[in-house]
Amino acid sequence: MKLFNKALVASAVLGAFSAHAVDVSSAKIKLSEEGVAAGNSGAVGNATNNLVLDFVVGALTPASSFIELEFSEGVDWSNVTIQESSIDNDVTNGEGNVNLADGNMTFDYGTGSFTFDNVALDTSEKKDVLSFKVNLGNPLVANSAFRLTVADLTAGTNDIEITGSEEVCYTSFQNNSGEKGDVIETGCVAISELESQYSFTVSTEWDGIIERVEQITFVKDGDTDNANNDTLTYKISSNESLPAAIEDADAEIKFAGNFEDLDGTNFTVNHNAGGATPTATVNGDEDAVNFTLADGDFAVDGTVESGTVTFSSSNATVIPVTGEIVATATFTDGTDNFKVITDDAGQWALDAVVINVPYFPVNFSGVVSQVHIANEANTTADVIVSAIDDQGVEYGPLDLGSDLAANTVNRVKAADLAALFSITDSRKLSVTFNIDADADDVAANATVQSSTGRSEVSNSQYKVDGK
Repeated sequence: MKLFNKALVASAVLGAFSAHAVDVSSAKIKLSEEGVAAGNSGAVGNATNNLVLDFVVGALTPASSFIELEFSEGVDWSNVTIQESSIDNDVTNGEGNVNLADGNMTFDYGTGSFTFDNVALDTSEKKDVLSFKVNLGNPLVANSAFRLTVADLTAGTNDIEITGSEEVCYTSFQNNSGEKGDVIETGCVAISELESQYSFTVSTEWDGIIERVEQITFVKDGDTDNANNDTLTYKISSNESLPAAIEDADAEIKFAGNFEDLDGTNFTVNHNAGGATPTATVNGDEDAVNFTLADGDFAVDGTVESGTVTFSSSNATVIPVTGEIVATATFTDGTDNFKVITDDAGQWALDAVVINVPYFPVNFSGVVSQVHIANEANTTADVIVSAIDDQGVEYGPLDLGSDLAANTVNRVKAADLAALFSITDSRKLSVTFNIDADADDVAANATVQSSTGRSEVSNSQYKVDGK
């Protein structure tokens, strides 16, 4: 029972302390995440980024009490000079102005009857401390509120420097014969946070469906004027107005995909800032489309701008079928990369039924490989076939040489593909069939039979979401 009573007393003390914790709030100052990572600091307390702190005390804070504001290590007040410790208190307007060498530090008392005095700044330790006292006369009663604002400091000269996600902690102390006594209450709040100064997204992806016979135009629902073109739209921004921001970074843009046999003349880039028209190139080693937006080609005030990259097949042999195209924007000064952002950029697909059989051995003694393809349409279907073998050799794309007959099951044997691709030795193939038909009308079943039995080979047609 005694232990239980002690626990109740402890809970009551904890509850009482929690009820009297000071409430500290601040509009968080946003700093450039990339600039901070690069070692930059941000100027705070100037005309652009004021430091504003609001306090609501939870407990009676008597006259002559001490109050300290301790800032975390990433907040540097060493450039700020307080000329006199006294405050010019304007009771009528509820303000108290601190005498700074340059700039303004103001206490707003509102309708409160209290005032402050004896302002001091200690920057001798790792954590800078701003302190002041409650003036003789009226105390801060519970729920009293006041605001501290630091403004108009000279940026880069006498401002407060801040280097990350920082906080301030308020502590009030009883006055014990002129010395700090017991703590009355405490409270902390974050005053800054990091935010990326860069953004890059693809708002309209490349999504062209390639006409499956000639493979030189896109299927555009009868829009023959634009059948050669597919246009991607991107959005980009940089916000150098953030404290600690990196200045003058270029944006190197890359779209990685299967752009075999294409070059820069197939791509036209237009950016809306100042009519900039960067030149696109195709990097054969990376199989990527590349161009650079110089820092002067896009806004640096956080405004989101857009641009387009148009592909034209007018001088291409065929439009290459792609997998997923990935867009990457690298914000850099040419030496350091400050931000790398990736986004999906779409894909080009053939307007056909595409079925991949990942295992199809040919020319192996005692092994029979075959694919049965059912065509339930009322018309025959042309088949283009390509393959890659277990030694990395690519074959095709070539016409199979025989169409899929309508309303029947057609068989493609290993010998047929070996002859088509001129393969004379034994190879294990991954075979892809591009079939000139609607997906609902065609189905395939592949099997491999040997002395050990017959096995069905799962093909891509039966995969769900690529799995």
